[in-house]
Amino acid sequence: ASTTVETTGSGSPIGRALVGWSWSLASAPVGSAAVLVPAGTTAELEVDVAGAYRVEVVATDEDGRDSPPCVAAATAVPHDLVVELTWDQPGDDLDLHLLAPGGVFGTALDCYFANCGVAAPSPVDWGVPGVAIDDPLLEADDAVGTGPERTRLRRATPGTYTIVVYDFGTDPGILATQATVDVYVSGLLAGSITRTLLFDGVQHTFATVELPAGLVTEIPPAP
Repeated sequence: ASTTVETTGSGSPIGRALVGWSWSLASAPVGSAAVLVPAGTTAELEVDVAGAYRVEVVATDEDGRDSPPCVAAATAVPHDLVVELTWDQPGDDLDLHLLAPGGVFGTALDCYFANCGVAAPSPVDWGVPGVAIDDPLLEADDAVGTGPERTRLRRATPGTYTIVVYDFGTDPGILATQATVDVYVSGLLAGSITRTLLFDGVQHTFATVELPAGLVTEIPPAP
């Protein structure tokens, strides 16, 4: 996720023009590899770990004088649930489906490419009607490579969610694909399941996730 930090309204107390801005990431959570991308009076911060971040900027005026550091602080809050799908065969189109509690495959309670992507014409509305924070989003979709496909749910309604992988299949020469589903609950890896998919046009139920408990239960493949 990213956030933009701006220096809107900055100026010199003695009326000199500001000509430069020096940005730095002063602190980040342990394990973070966050990237700060300066662009003049703004900077884009790409955060990767939940926790507190501090960005500093020093302005320079036309006489070469530097300002004291100005600090902006932000806290990244993890999503309740993130599900990521990858696979090993380019050209074998796998689709990630996340079903809400009581949801049925292919309906409005199933988040997938047709109704849940960034550009979906009619996004799904889960939980409280008209409230976006409890709605899922397929934020990464891949039809030609090896993934990832990624669905996130920022604030989940309590219940049991189901993870399904549909092997759409586009290349008859691919006889088997190894697929991996990683499940993150509140920013932490709660489960990882890998299995081999042999047939196109088949729904493969990988796991259920109980929220807010975060319990991931693998569903054995059908015999």
